[in-house]
Amino acid sequence: MQTKLLTLAVMLPILGGCASNSLTPANGNGALLIGSDVQNNGGHHPCRKVVVYLYEMISGGEYSETPIELEFMPKQNENYYVFSDIKPGYYVAKNMRCYSQAGRYFNDGEQFLDDSQSFGETVEANKITVMQYSYYGRKYNDGSFSAYLTYDKPDLKETGILAELESDPNFAGWSIRD
Repeated sequence: MQTKLLTLAVMLPILGGCASNSLTPANGNGALLIGSDVQNNGGHHPCRKVVVYLYEMISGGEYSETPIELEFMPKQNENYYVFSDIKPGYYVAKNMRCYSQAGRYFNDGEQFLDDSQSFGETVEANKITVMQYSYYGRKYNDGSFSAYLTYDKPDLKETGILAELESDPNFAGWSIRD
């Protein structure tokens, strides 16, 4: 039993790595990249996960009923997240939701906080669109925190994101739509 537990403890950090930073092979769909700037001051980020809800614009200016959910776990050592295999089209972000850590509650006893959004992104076939908004999260020493999307694109070269993307085994066939 101890061997199995030890193996599991060694495997979890490997399996839980950068799964959201991997590209799928180019297949005619597109991808979105969102920048991230998280600082936890030695603790856990109050949001165990963040979801950005995107609605596709369809004919006549209407939006899809079911959103695409860009979901990630904010981590201090991750400066971007990639979501691939998204159908080409125009999408509007209408909401960002921060889910609390297990057993924690926000202001009115809710396990999530919503932040209304209103910005659009175009997804093109076999292109990685760098979103115009990035995730910003801070945990302060007094227990308060900030979690929101801010109008700020990451500089792909300066941050090393471009080099990481280009080293992805599935990068062949993809290009950047900045």
